[in-house]
Amino acid sequence: MSKTIESRKRSILKAVSYPIICIISMMVITVSITKDVKQSIYISIVFQAIQTALYYLHERLWARLPTV
Repeated sequence: MSKTIESRKRSILKAVSYPIICIISMMVITVSITKDVKQSIYISIVFQAIQTALYYLHERLWARLPTV
């Protein structure tokens, strides 16, 4: 089994591709509920921005805790 070494380029691509996947999946869900593409785009982008901020805060809080 080969082991993949995580390069900076690979990490950046993953960091960019994951939110795109999240936004698209959220758009599919919200369009199916609201039947409004414009509203779906807005909801999806706002949700992803909030989720990113919350993840950052979560990471910073964990960084303050003593090592387990």
